[in-house]
This record gives sequence, C-alpha cells and structure tokens, in this order.
Amino acid sequence: FPPEWIGETHKILYGSLSGMANIDYFCKKHNITLDKEVRKELLEKIKYHSRLEKRYICEYEILKMIGEINNGRH
Repeated sequence: FPPEWIGETHKILYGSLSGMANIDYFCKKHNITLDKEVRKELLEKIKYHSRLEKRYICEYEILKMIGEINNGRH
C-alpha cells in the first residue's frame, strides 16, 4: 500500500548498498546538478562512511559531502 495512506512518504536509504540511482534521486529531490565524476565520488564517500560507521548516511551529511567534494575541486 502507498505510504501516504498512513501519513508517511517514501524514504530512500543511503548506505553501503546504494547505487547511482540513489544519487540521482537525491540530486533531483534537492534540485542539485552534479557532473558524472562528482556523483561517482559522492557515491564512493557514502558507501565508505556507511561501512565505517555501520549505519545509513543522513541527507544533511550528503549535502556536507557534496560541499567537501566541490571545495576540493576548486
């Protein structure tokens, strides 16, 4: 049944099993445009931190990772 029936929404988890579709969904949701190399690096960071910390990565952490990646490229 749709989660809206009980006042919920779909929740996407970002972790060690995430794929590029998760990154694309996140970018679309937050109206962010990232080139292919940045998306690939972001996915690697998400997987690494998820394995290291043994938990899913929060959206605000992903936004921080994007900032770190972009700052490292300037």
